[in-house]
Amino acid sequence: MGKNIKYKLDIGFYAHRHGMIFRAAFQEIFEHAKQVVFQQGKQIKFPYADVPHLIFVHEGAVLGTLSYEQKIVYKSIKLMQSIFLTDPTGYFKKKVDTHEWVAVNKVSLTAIPIDYLMESLKSVDGAPDKLSKHIKKVIKSDYRQYQQMQEHDTLSDKLDFLIKTNPLLFQIASKYLAVFMNISQNDLSKAILTWAIKNFGIQKNDDTN
Repeated sequence: MGKNIKYKLDIGFYAHRHGMIFRAAFQEIFEHAKQVVFQQGKQIKFPYADVPHLIFVHEGAVLGTLSYEQKIVYKSIKLMQSIFLTDPTGYFKKKVDTHEWVAVNKVSLTAIPIDYLMESLKSVDGAPDKLSKHIKKVIKSDYRQYQQMQEHDTLSDKLDFLIKTNPLLFQIASKYLAVFMNISQNDLSKAILTWAIKNFGIQKNDDTN
C-alpha cells in the first residue's frame, strides 16, 4: 500500500510541476495503470506489444532506440521521475517503425495505454490536448538532444555537451551510456579519463580512495 501511494505521489508531483493536475480523471487513471518492475537488460514489453504505453519512470533508468528502416532516428535515456512513450507514432513528426526500450538497471515503472489515458482525460476540459502537447515536447527534446550530441565531431566534444546538458547520464552503467553514444565501452572509458585529466588534472595513477 505504501509503495502504491509513493507511485501516485511521484506522478502527482510530476503532473503538478508541468501544470497537468487533472483531479477529476486521476482516480480512473490510477485504477487502470500498472506498476511494473524490469531487471537490468530486460526489454520493456507488455502483453499487447502493438499498444503504445505512456511510461513513468519511478526509479532506475531506461535506454530507448528508435529506428526507421533499420536506421537510428534517435536514442534516449530516461532517468527517474521522467516519462516516455513506447511508440511515438502520432506524437512525433519523424517516421519510426522500430522502438526498443531496455532497462539500464532495475527499474520501477507505471504504465498505461496511451489511448485509454486520453479517453479518460476527456472528462476534464482541455486535458487531452494539454497532455498531448507535453508528450510531444518531451519527445522533441529527447530527439533534439541526441541530434545535437551527434553533431559534435569529436568524442571529447560529445562528452562536453552531455556533461553540460545532462550530467546525470554519467550515473548509469558505462555499458549503456556507450550504446547511447554509439561507441565502444572501452573508447568511452578512455575518453572520460582524458576528459578528467584535461579538466581536473586527474592522472591515471591518482588515488581515488
